[in-house]
Amino acid sequence: GSTHYASATADVTQGTTFEYSVNYDSEDPSAATWSKDAPSIKDVEWTGEGESKTEGSKTFWVKATNKNYDDAIVEGTLKLKAKDVTVKAINQRITYGDDLPDANDLYVVDGNINNDPITVTASIKAKGEDGNPTGNALGKDDIDVSGSPYVVAVTGDAIQGNYRVSYTNAELTVSVAAADELGLTVEDYDGEYNGSAHGVTATAAVTSGTTISYSTDNGETWVAADDAKFTNAGTYTVKVKAENANYKTQTTTGKVTIAKKPATITPKDLSRTYDGTNDDAIAVKYTDDDATVTVDGTVGNETLDFSLARRKGKDVGQYPISVTLGTGEVNKNYDITRETGIFTINPKSITVTPAAASKTFGEKDPRLQLADGVVLVDDDVLNYTVVRESGEDVDTYQMSVNLGDNPNYDVTTGTANFTITKKGVTVIPVDKSKTYGDEDPELTATETGVVKGEPVVYELSRA
Repeated sequence: GSTHYASATADVTQGTTFEYSVNYDSEDPSAATWSKDAPSIKDVEWTGEGESKTEGSKTFWVKATNKNYDDAIVEGTLKLKAKDVTVKAINQRITYGDDLPDANDLYVVDGNINNDPITVTASIKAKGEDGNPTGNALGKDDIDVSGSPYVVAVTGDAIQGNYRVSYTNAELTVSVAAADELGLTVEDYDGEYNGSAHGVTATAAVTSGTTISYSTDNGETWVAADDAKFTNAGTYTVKVKAENANYKTQTTTGKVTIAKKPATITPKDLSRTYDGTNDDAIAVKYTDDDATVTVDGTVGNETLDFSLARRKGKDVGQYPISVTLGTGEVNKNYDITRETGIFTINPKSITVTPAAASKTFGEKDPRLQLADGVVLVDDDVLNYTVVRESGEDVDTYQMSVNLGDNPNYDVTTGTANFTITKKGVTVIPVDKSKTYGDEDPELTATETGVVKGEPVVYELSRA
């Protein structure tokens, strides 16, 4: 950076002076211009073209004059060697999404004097297979983690002013951005069982290059959204992660809540006629004509697991019908209300009629009974009494049935006739005699079959 001057010395110093010329020509010495000012050089004298230039020299002549000697002219040269300067790119590290460093911050210049300007082009480029920069300069939107590291490329002229310039590249490393910058959000599902599969809904603010996965086993395995859905009632935790090559993985959790669906089982009121059986089980039937139960609230064709039974009992009366739930998996999806039905045993209808009876006047009444044809259940005994109208004279009397306690039967009673027939009586006159002229004796007779207290009225006469 300094100016350098030519200088001369002579063996004879006493009385010797020096003059300098830069245009001396030995063929025409008189044309030379001489000056006591020594020629100087500050900048490199380059020869050649382009990067093949070499440092040249500047020629001058010095003339020594002394009155005691002839003038002496000597040729000399001034030559400056170019200073070596190194432009070194600086290794850079940024986080994905950050702005790229300013170009002037990508390198340092080492070796220039007095901050002499060195023209440098600095840029970020992809690294080729040979490690050298390739392609065009890249901007912020062209940079991602997958392409890292990139080349911090510095280029410029190899010869600049008084300097011979060399360039050394560096690397730009791109680190993944923070996980929360992916902006992963999860919307929980909260609904009622409907037979369909449901899951959480996850979205990421960064969509390009982002993959969202789900885990239902606390991160042991990760699957797509459709494989992380639930159908049955319950509360489920779902882990969600968003992955992107340019970001750290972001994870969060969501919940799927499927409430049990209300369902109601209502036994139908049933009845039958008393038949003496004591069974309590009731078949579950849904057919309209033969239904024993109605079920409301189930999804599609799903069938709840349950059984029906009534309180045991064989006699006429009303018995509650209850619902007992089974252990079938389908039941777990429902909040089941169990209603109660009534099973009614109605009395068996029968008709009883006295068997027609009769007696002869004066006899005791025979045992009054029912007519044949009364059908009872098993070994049941009917509580009843057959009675007739009062009277002992020959006539026809009505018989009827007086019923006792027969709770299992609806009894219709009929009537019959009780007949008292005349009793046969024999009256035989007792033989009599008299003496002629006497009055007739009292005529008497012998009676056979006469009921005590019931005299036979008759008259005896003779011829």
